[in-house]
Amino acid sequence: MAEGPKQTPIVCRKSDRLVIGTHPKGGVGNQNAVEVISMEEYDKLLRTDPAYVTEDGHIVAQPPGR
Repeated sequence: MAEGPKQTPIVCRKSDRLVIGTHPKGGVGNQNAVEVISMEEYDKLLRTDPAYVTEDGHIVAQPPGR
């Protein structure tokens, strides 16, 4: 069985998709959601402040839809 590309979980705020953390443990609260992004996008995350995640898992510097 072939493995897909490596991915990692992040936590984002539902209202504007702002990334607020990585590697969630336990609950993330009603206002937040866990998203899974590729390691390539994770590298972008480390260089972007503030960082937002689009619906399709891309890291961007502005809130999606702007």
